[in-house]
Amino acid sequence: MLKIVKEEFRLFKMIERKVFQPEVQRLFASLDDFIETAMKILQARRSRAGRALENHVEHLFTAAGLPFQMRQLVDETRPDVIIPNKTAYNDPAYPLHKLMMIGVKTTCKDRWRQVTKEAPRIPIKHILTLQEGVSSKQLEEMRQANVTLIVPKPLHKKYPGQRKLTILDLDSFIASVKRLHAP
Repeated sequence: MLKIVKEEFRLFKMIERKVFQPEVQRLFASLDDFIETAMKILQARRSRAGRALENHVEHLFTAAGLPFQMRQLVDETRPDVIIPNKTAYNDPAYPLHKLMMIGVKTTCKDRWRQVTKEAPRIPIKHILTLQEGVSSKQLEEMRQANVTLIVPKPLHKKYPGQRKLTILDLDSFIASVKRLHAP
């Protein structure tokens, strides 16, 4: 997954240069004008990165044959991924242990807290992130909030060694979903 994301970002930067080059090379009227322009470009980058990661996750889950839906409205929230689907989520008879929701976040910082409020019927939340490490304190807060991280295996070494929170890699997560939803 990290290779896909890096390559996509490399291609994006080539296009970004073409799109924003005239804006960057113009004479700015003031420091505020410069900062406003820089913030506009930075926000476009962040927005693109988040949506691109969601698209990569959607592709990987589809290729793995997982049952899932993206960005479905459930209980007036819109989690990034719901497993197996919105219909199962809305069925009170559907086993809770088979329901999963995943927040897909390039970084989780304080945004992980918003995921705890999404799909309230699901007790254990998942966050798939590319963030390179989280403090021990934040990992403990996530554990207490029933949040499980999904992080590409190469990034695991950037997380504190003495942690109580289980951090899954993408392959392990996909395998567990397949086991849970095997016919």
